[in-house]
Amino acid sequence: MSVQNGQLDTAAAIVTAAQAVGDSKSGNQLRAAVGSAGVSAVQRYLSKTDSARAFEQSAYQALARGDIGTAHSDFQRSESVSPGYGISYEMERLLSKAAHGTPDTARVTAVVREAVQRYGKFMPSDVAGRLRTRAGTIPAPVQP
Repeated sequence: MSVQNGQLDTAAAIVTAAQAVGDSKSGNQLRAAVGSAGVSAVQRYLSKTDSARAFEQSAYQALARGDIGTAHSDFQRSESVSPGYGISYEMERLLSKAAHGTPDTARVTAVVREAVQRYGKFMPSDVAGRLRTRAGTIPAPVQP
């Protein structure tokens, strides 16, 4: 039902729970609940999400190291695997300003500063902190 209603997070939780039980009875119960096509759809969704998450994490680490080209490529890969995952699209678009052409320290710094100001609250806190340091003093976003 969750897959049919577009509630893939709920369906993913069902698959994860069923896999944790690990016996064939739970698999049969899962198939009865969401159908074979539903199980396949959820597994494809989970696989894409896992890949997108891995590419995005790699991109954040590259960004924290100052490797804008690799970060840009990894955000592109994350977006191509699972469109709309996290902030991959936004970061890919933003980093494209600095990733192409002759390296220009001022341009890279401006892009990193903009990335932190716009998307810092969505980044892992250690990455956002390192980027704030790299781009100069940028206040951390106020948490509500």
